[in-house]
Amino acid sequence: VVALPDTPSPIPDTLALLRRRSLLEYDPATERYDLHDLVRVLARTHLPDNHPAWLRHARYYLNMLQPIQSMLIFPINTSGNSTSYKCSGSSNRN
Repeated sequence: VVALPDTPSPIPDTLALLRRRSLLEYDPATERYDLHDLVRVLARTHLPDNHPAWLRHARYYLNMLQPIQSMLIFPINTSGNSTSYKCSGSSNRN
């Protein structure tokens, strides 16, 4: 068990500030926050391609998709150092 410090966390104040400035949206139905699209674009332009955040993001979604892999049209292939997607069969879409 870890004792929590008595000092208040700056996170709620930071979230409130971002919401007041319309940079962050909160959905009470899902109790989730979402970045404004322009903030996402700005972050993407300033974050190098090899930044660890990209890998964490990819791993998060990979872990979310692995349990339903058999239902995907393009099954997940995690062989090698990178994750790739491979078509499981041919498609005759026109």
